[in-house]
Amino acid sequence: MNDTKLPHGLNINAMIPVLASDSPTRAYLHNAGIKEAYGEKNPHLEAAMYLSNVFKTHEKRLEGPDYFIAILWGDDDEKIVDLAGASPKPWRDNPLYSGAVFVDNVFLEKGDTIEENPITCGDGEIVFGAEEICRRGTEDLDDYMRQSPVLTIPKITRI
Repeated sequence: MNDTKLPHGLNINAMIPVLASDSPTRAYLHNAGIKEAYGEKNPHLEAAMYLSNVFKTHEKRLEGPDYFIAILWGDDDEKIVDLAGASPKPWRDNPLYSGAVFVDNVFLEKGDTIEENPITCGDGEIVFGAEEICRRGTEDLDDYMRQSPVLTIPKITRI
């Protein structure tokens, strides 16, 4: 396991399981708006179900990457996922990441300015960076998916 030390104040609630995706995916639930968007009873399950629906609804748009990293959060009652995907070939190369944002299962259309094209928040960038540090210490995709970065957040394995 890779030893990735993160700064104090990471506002991620948990790493959550992914219920359905054709590509390996690691998902994180951010604390922002989770009660309002995903409910108080079982936000981990609701977020996992939402991500599954995004993958099913946008199957064609999400073709290509070998794996995904997702940050799920909420804004009032809106469910949001910041999604990044990559296909490093060869594995040790510096991959390009493609990104998309979905709000209530609708692809966020790109605007004309950089400010109208959000990717993720600062906490999401830290998670993406920790994931890339972890990936670079692995031999291949299977090895990478068996490991995870050392983050000071709970890892939910059953929901």
